[in-house]
Amino acid sequence: MGVKRLAVARWELGQAQPRKPHRQVYFHFLKRLAEKYPNVAQEEPQEPVPAGALRSLAGMPTPASESRGSG
Repeated sequence: MGVKRLAVARWELGQAQPRKPHRQVYFHFLKRLAEKYPNVAQEEPQEPVPAGALRSLAGMPTPASESRGSG
Protein backbone atom coordinates (compact mmCIF):
# COMPACT_ATOMS: atom_id res chain seq x y z
CA MET A 1 0.00 0.00 0.00
CA GLY A 2 2.98 2.29 0.30
CA VAL A 3 2.58 3.08 4.01
CA LYS A 4 4.06 1.79 7.24
CA ARG A 5 2.29 -0.85 9.28
CA LEU A 6 1.91 1.66 12.09
CA ALA A 7 -0.14 3.92 9.81
CA VAL A 8 -2.54 1.08 8.99
CA ALA A 9 -2.84 0.19 12.68
CA ARG A 10 -3.74 3.80 13.45
CA TRP A 11 -6.36 3.81 10.68
CA GLU A 12 -7.91 0.64 12.08
CA LEU A 13 -7.97 2.06 15.61
CA GLY A 14 -9.57 5.29 14.43
CA GLN A 15 -6.57 7.37 15.53
CA ALA A 16 -5.87 8.59 11.99
CA GLN A 17 -7.41 8.50 8.53
CA PRO A 18 -5.70 7.53 5.29
CA ARG A 19 -4.83 10.46 3.05
CA LYS A 20 -6.25 10.67 -0.47
CA PRO A 21 -3.49 8.74 -2.27
CA HIS A 22 -3.89 5.76 0.09
CA ARG A 23 -7.61 5.97 0.88
CA GLN A 24 -8.77 4.34 -2.36
CA VAL A 25 -6.10 1.62 -2.18
CA TYR A 26 -7.04 0.85 1.43
CA PHE A 27 -10.75 0.80 0.54
CA HIS A 28 -10.16 -1.73 -2.24
CA PHE A 29 -7.93 -3.81 0.04
CA LEU A 30 -10.64 -3.99 2.72
CA LYS A 31 -13.33 -4.73 0.13
CA ARG A 32 -11.31 -7.62 -1.31
CA LEU A 33 -10.70 -9.02 2.19
CA ALA A 34 -14.43 -8.86 2.95
CA GLU A 35 -15.19 -10.67 -0.32
CA LYS A 36 -12.58 -13.35 0.33
CA TYR A 37 -13.53 -13.86 4.01
CA PRO A 38 -17.26 -13.00 4.28
CA ASN A 39 -17.76 -14.80 7.60
CA VAL A 40 -15.04 -12.79 9.32
CA ALA A 41 -16.56 -9.53 8.08
CA GLN A 42 -19.79 -10.41 9.93
CA GLU A 43 -18.17 -11.14 13.31
CA GLU A 44 -18.28 -8.81 16.28
CA PRO A 45 -15.22 -6.56 16.76
CA GLN A 46 -12.62 -7.85 19.18
CA GLU A 47 -11.30 -6.08 22.27
CA PRO A 48 -9.48 -2.81 21.51
CA VAL A 49 -5.73 -3.00 21.05
CA PRO A 50 -3.79 -1.45 23.97
CA ALA A 51 -1.97 1.77 23.06
CA GLY A 52 1.43 0.24 23.82
CA ALA A 53 0.85 -2.45 21.21
CA LEU A 54 1.19 0.14 18.44
CA ARG A 55 4.80 0.79 19.36
CA SER A 56 5.58 -2.91 19.02
CA LEU A 57 3.88 -3.05 15.60
CA ALA A 58 6.18 -0.38 14.21
CA GLY A 59 9.26 -2.57 14.52
CA MET A 60 7.75 -5.87 13.41
CA PRO A 61 9.12 -7.29 10.18
CA THR A 62 6.70 -8.06 7.38
CA PRO A 63 6.69 -11.51 5.78
CA ALA A 64 8.29 -9.99 2.67
CA SER A 65 11.09 -8.36 4.66
CA GLU A 66 11.75 -11.61 6.52
CA SER A 67 12.24 -13.48 3.25
CA ARG A 68 14.72 -10.83 2.05
CA GLY A 69 16.64 -11.02 5.30
CA SER A 70 16.05 -7.39 6.23
CA GLY A 71 13.78 -5.93 8.81
